[in-house]
Amino acid sequence: MIMIMTHNTLHTRCALCNSDDASVICRTAALKSGEVRDVTNVICNRCGLIYNNPMPSGAALREYYQGEFAQDKIGRPGATETQYDKILASMSEGSSSKTDRIADWLSLFLTTRSRVLDVGCGTGTLLASIRWRSGCDVYGVEPDELMARAAREYHGIPSITTGFMEEYSPPVDMRFDLIILRHVLEHLRDPNAAIEKIKSWLVPNGYLYFAFPNAANFSRSRPLNRCLEFGHLHSFTPFTTAQILLRHGMKIVQWRDDPLFLLETVATSIDNPIEAVAIDELRESGGSVRELKRKMRLQPARHFLFRCRRKARSFLS
Repeated sequence: MIMIMTHNTLHTRCALCNSDDASVICRTAALKSGEVRDVTNVICNRCGLIYNNPMPSGAALREYYQGEFAQDKIGRPGATETQYDKILASMSEGSSSKTDRIADWLSLFLTTRSRVLDVGCGTGTLLASIRWRSGCDVYGVEPDELMARAAREYHGIPSITTGFMEEYSPPVDMRFDLIILRHVLEHLRDPNAAIEKIKSWLVPNGYLYFAFPNAANFSRSRPLNRCLEFGHLHSFTPFTTAQILLRHGMKIVQWRDDPLFLLETVATSIDNPIEAVAIDELRESGGSVRELKRKMRLQPARHFLFRCRRKARSFLS
């Protein structure tokens, strides 16, 4: 992937097909707080991958994730004992049905001898749920120190490393049967380098689990600049996900649309005899480049109609 530095941003080609032929689809991106930033998202006219162009530099992203991101995500400015107590209080409510559903699904690929790594594991709730179901060994990487601490102390998972994925290295001679990346790949400037690195941590025929917003199925409850939210450097469809994995010798063996408009996939090496999902199925679910562009153009109108109907229901009630 070719990048050209310009101040604090990088002009870049498509990470999937290396084309520089792209069309602008949105010029702003919203944080979860509602604040809007100037960010240009484009769609590759050749393959349909959506990405920031120009792209923030590594230094700019690190500054955001170490500062504003934590506050934007969970509404806290720094690491204090009071905030840690709040995290523990929220964890005492137990795992959500969504977490249990994911754990049930992923446990189908595990045995008691398996090792699982969750990159961006948060408070470790999913790892704890998987460990309870399959009895396997679990590990995690989490950049937020309070969440990592909660995973270690509340769930009793000592093998949680505080830090970023780029800085993590597994113990010598350790490989994993399953690696989990929830809401990670879309935040990375170079998804190709990340997939290649993570693939090297897998045992032969091990599995990768990805979850991120499905760019082919945005919720009408959100404006376009909230669908393409700040910090999401790439936005994937089922088809572009399959294509970027194929570049690294991997195939999708199961996938599904989450009720909250997330795309979930399980992938493994193309050498694994397990049957792959048909590429035509993934292509049809995402639509052509022309269809994706049409969806992006219609998203503001879909969101406007959603708000009007919600206001009408509120008024009538």
